[in-house]
Amino acid sequence: MQGRNRRSANWSLEAAPGFPRKASGFVLGRLHEWRYQEADEAAAALTELLAQSRMAAGGCPCTSRTRSGRR
Repeated sequence: MQGRNRRSANWSLEAAPGFPRKASGFVLGRLHEWRYQEADEAAAALTELLAQSRMAAGGCPCTSRTRSGRR
């Protein structure tokens, strides 16, 4: 896939109880750097929902593998 003129960002965060709020803070901070401030509530709610869903599913998928590489 090739994306042109698209901004992206990623962070490495530990799936801990404060993780959804921390992730939301990172996302909003980056959106503000890019001058996107109109969607604060929607962006924060979506980020927290995605982070909470990831935690409910067991955290990072990379930590749920066995030695054989299977889940």
